[in-house]
Amino acid sequence: MKKISLGLLIASALVSSSAFAFEAGPYMGVEAGYGWTSKGNASASTKQLEIWKKDNRDSASAVGGVHLGYLFPVTDFLAIGPELGWTSFFEDSKSGTFSNSVGGKTVSWNNRIDYYSALLVARVALTDSLSVYGKAGAAYVQNRLEQTGTTPDANYSSYNAHQWRPEAAVGVGFGLTDSLTMNVQYTHVFGKDGNEVYWNQDQDNNVLRTDTLTLGLDYAF
Repeated sequence: MKKISLGLLIASALVSSSAFAFEAGPYMGVEAGYGWTSKGNASASTKQLEIWKKDNRDSASAVGGVHLGYLFPVTDFLAIGPELGWTSFFEDSKSGTFSNSVGGKTVSWNNRIDYYSALLVARVALTDSLSVYGKAGAAYVQNRLEQTGTTPDANYSSYNAHQWRPEAAVGVGFGLTDSLTMNVQYTHVFGKDGNEVYWNQDQDNNVLRTDTLTLGLDYAF
């Protein structure tokens, strides 16, 4: 009986302390961090792509965004609700020189990605200052690439695509005050790699898949 009573006491303490890990109701937030896009594998016949990717892997960029949402309390330690947001990959520019049958050519690219999110959020309080959360929904992605320079064998001089894609995120929240929470979040927007989007004559309005790792602040009203 003593062990059962002790277990109930501990569980009660955890639940009661968890109730203050975040505030239910309306909130808004900002985030900034690091993002990367998948460029796929360069082919020997596509010298421009080798320059565009530089390290033959992925392309990185600073990212920033804002969001607005509302959390409805389900239990003392669980809340769910909708969230709308906007995220921008700041312009990612690359340039270089490649050789072809005509001779050396210089080319540069400017890439920009923005997406608008509609998500369902579930947040769980673990302690009075720590919570974890997940987000799932869709993102309307705008993917723009502009190419300049003399590139006689380039597939595109520019590429503009927009498409709804699935989006998912996970994060950890740290309560700073009753109204202010700091979040560390990883987000993935499903899409395709650079070979399929830019370089393989794929004109199906596809967009790049993206990943971000951000640090943000939420303010609950």
